[in-house]
Amino acid sequence: MDRIQREKVLEKLGKIKALAERGVGGEKETAMRYIYTGKYSRRKKCACECTALEAAEIELLFGFYREEMKRELEVFMVAFIQKNNIFPDKTARCYKENDGSEQELTEEERRKYKKAAFMRMIMDGRKPPKAAIEAREE
Repeated sequence: MDRIQREKVLEKLGKIKALAERGVGGEKETAMRYIYTGKYSRRKKCACECTALEAAEIELLFGFYREEMKRELEVFMVAFIQKNNIFPDKTARCYKENDGSEQELTEEERRKYKKAAFMRMIMDGRKPPKAAIEAREE
């Protein structure tokens, strides 16, 4: 959200707050129930009424599960790449020759690769249709 949009939203929220404090009849009730949902290019914000303690708990759990999701997606990507044999060949810019000096894996990395190996076994491993590949080469 750019600065101008933010100022407009803050101005509108200020008016709603004033209505909630000094409004007459239904105006006051409606302003008290107002929930702002903004539309962004990548996500949509939503709100709920909660206490400060509940808000802190929500933030704590959201942060925890966001990090867990990142870890799980990382494992999934390893499994997906291995299942579909998606590795660069020698002509790729990102290709690096294995020089034989392997680093010792940490316990976390070992756990990740072991989990990816199990995940790889249950993946479908579908292949793209040959006709689509041949059409692109022409």
